[in-house]
Amino acid sequence: MVINILVEGGAPDDDKNSVATLDNSEKLRRAFQKLFTSGITSTDIKIVVQTGGSWTGAVSKFKATANSILLIDLEGPKNRISEKLEQAQITECRDKSFFMIQSMEGWILSQPDKIEECFAHLKRNTQSSLTEDPSIKGKNPEEIAYPARVLQTLLGRYFTDDRYAIPKKLKYGKLKNAPQLIGSLDINRLCKTFDEANNMIHKINSF
Repeated sequence: MVINILVEGGAPDDDKNSVATLDNSEKLRRAFQKLFTSGITSTDIKIVVQTGGSWTGAVSKFKATANSILLIDLEGPKNRISEKLEQAQITECRDKSFFMIQSMEGWILSQPDKIEECFAHLKRNTQSSLTEDPSIKGKNPEEIAYPARVLQTLLGRYFTDDRYAIPKKLKYGKLKNAPQLIGSLDINRLCKTFDEANNMIHKINSF
């Protein structure tokens, strides 16, 4: 059986942006494909990840696609799931709708060692471990508000891209950096940290 996973992110199908943008969008799709495939235990199931651009675009694709699973950012704490379901008009599809809490970047922040691995080739601004940074140390990743901002701060604090004439502190880009980061995550650790990730993988394996 083929299960379609509609994920928020990337460029929509009718995107008129540059080739580079579309290439990064495809890299993000492949990164999610790699991540979720590593959690599939049934040999009878094949997953196909599709990116929908905005969360509304992902929801629209989800509603129009058979055998589908939806995965979008919650953009808030866990207690807002019911509100988001109502906003998306998919309350009846809760068993097939899942959320990245508080957003995709929360998943990335939950595995700071993977961030360090991804950017090990860059100059370190400090030799301190990301794991010890006060912005994430001892915190439940689900409770980190605005995780994209936190990730942006961490990348600039710890890494400098010195491959060019003028070295620059590393900046986070959803399409530029996210594919590498998402593709490096450990799905088993992710499922232990986030109930929504665990429930989604369980749902896929139970089809």
